[in-house]
Amino acid sequence: AVIDTGVATDHADLRNRLLDQACFCSAQAGSGGCCPNGSATQTGPGAAEDDNGHGTNVAGIVVGEGTQAPRGALPAARLIAVKVIGGDNRFCCTSDVVAAMDWVATHHPDVAAVNLSLGTDAVYAGDCDGANAWTQALASAVHALVSNGAVVTVSSGNEGDLQGMSAPACVRDAFSVAATWSFDYGSTTFLGCSEVAVLLKPTCFSNRGATTDLFAAGAYVTSTGYTGGTSSYGGTSQAAPMAAACAVALKQAAPAATVAQRMDAMTLSRIRIPDPASGRVYAFL
Repeated sequence: AVIDTGVATDHADLRNRLLDQACFCSAQAGSGGCCPNGSATQTGPGAAEDDNGHGTNVAGIVVGEGTQAPRGALPAARLIAVKVIGGDNRFCCTSDVVAAMDWVATHHPDVAAVNLSLGTDAVYAGDCDGANAWTQALASAVHALVSNGAVVTVSSGNEGDLQGMSAPACVRDAFSVAATWSFDYGSTTFLGCSEVAVLLKPTCFSNRGATTDLFAAGAYVTSTGYTGGTSSYGGTSQAAPMAAACAVALKQAAPAATVAQRMDAMTLSRIRIPDPASGRVYAFL
């Protein structure tokens, strides 16, 4: 399941992957909501239509069939798409994200992974489950999905914080993912910071703390585009679905594996990357 801005439901690489759709999107001032039907909630065909492009790029990383855009990791997997973010790519309310997770847990308890490439502006050091009311709600929703057997991958955030992560990446049961550079780009300015971009180097914009689980390639990633064809995005948002795809592949390879075992398999990667900015060493997918 991908909880994001939705997906381009008619994209040639995604339309045959879609199994179900829903929307919980309250983020439109002066209107009933930002779901395709103009309200704050919608389910069924067309409910997760993307009007931004972010979610389409993320979904293609996992399940894109590869006819118009580069092939996703699992082009035969099925996709549940849930829209919680409007065209401005900012979610209004933690309650929308919680409702989306609750809907997936209730209606699709068999999902192998749930990806949330989103987060709060607030950054938290360490586990944030009890930090306040909304992190408690996020933690409860993540726990329900994990209890069903899903790995919940979450982008760590792009504020460049070296000691913490956005919510829900900071939730204890969530599998938090930060981004490395995908290629040698040289001197680069992106998402508010500048550095020499080198393959496998942690990006300067990635939030990461002592509890960050994994790094994966995230800048830049070419995937499906919401008006057809391709799109290129960069961020921890593009790293998280890499881990979601791996979590699904591990479930396919070892159906009896627990959520904890699949998360351990990723964090025990033999590829370790040093992070001079924080002084830590992280696992790389």
